[in-house]
Amino acid sequence: MDHDILVTHLTKAYKVREVKKGGGFMQFFKRKYSDHTALSDVSFTVNKGEVMGMVGPNGAGKTTTMKMLSGILYPTSGSIRIRGYVPFEKKHAFLRQISFVMGRKNQLIWDLPAIDTFRLNKEIYELDDAVYKRSLSTLLDFLDAHELIHRPVKTLSLGQRMRLELVAALLHNPSILFLDEPTLGLDIVVHSSILRFLQEYRREFHPTILLSSHDMRDVEQLTNRLMLVNKGKIVYQGTLNALVHLYGTHKRIRVVREKSYVLSKKLKKLVTTDTFPLLELRVKRSDLEDTVSQLLLGGKCTDLTVENESIEKVIEEVLSINSS
Repeated sequence: MDHDILVTHLTKAYKVREVKKGGGFMQFFKRKYSDHTALSDVSFTVNKGEVMGMVGPNGAGKTTTMKMLSGILYPTSGSIRIRGYVPFEKKHAFLRQISFVMGRKNQLIWDLPAIDTFRLNKEIYELDDAVYKRSLSTLLDFLDAHELIHRPVKTLSLGQRMRLELVAALLHNPSILFLDEPTLGLDIVVHSSILRFLQEYRREFHPTILLSSHDMRDVEQLTNRLMLVNKGKIVYQGTLNALVHLYGTHKRIRVVREKSYVLSKKLKKLVTTDTFPLLELRVKRSDLEDTVSQLLLGGKCTDLTVENESIEKVIEEVLSINSS
């Protein structure tokens, strides 16, 4: 298998200064530090052209991982190879192949139009005029952003800025993308448009992507595989389907009933939603067949469907198991 990203036994630890209340002036001379491990013995691979998702609570180590993979942070121990390059060496050939988009940080110059950032990136990445114009035009077409590039960045909405952030990040046609919460804070319409763009961009250019997100729509629609990270360690690696199969201990049953329908006392304990005519129950997989049989005895149902638990619920279950 052709690995674009190869991470082996990666660890990152920080020295954190201890500040005690009432320590006073002497704390400036006698400083105490404690060790904080942000990432511990993490190993994974991402194949060429694959989209790998990273999911976990705040502080789990997702952004720290991406910063080490992009060369911003130096690892405490372990090894990283990105297409054969060591990120923290920051070789020009390596930097030309990657791009890092953070939903909470801007690459665009705040007081200037985005076109000025694009021209700056053209020089940084040594793009010739023809390549620059073709790439810029293609990305602006994809993102429907031609009318935005001459307006000062500070006058744009969050969604408009994110569209242009993506243009700036992809202008040099990187083969590896690190996307850290790229849809953070976006309204549902802009969120959907960014997702569509990333799907189209992936089909057209086949980049290798490492994506972190708290929004499961991003993970479900974009990724081939995912890893769950908790307290600096990987607690699961694999596909979404395998995750649900391994850890999805419950099913959801949705019933659309008529007014004469009667629910037994036993089944009432399983109800999560009761808004006529809709009834929803959360049932153990092992009890599914018996529960459906009992539901059908309650009266006339116009519809009955069985669904897997939401990905959010399954992930919450995995993280709770690995936190205990």
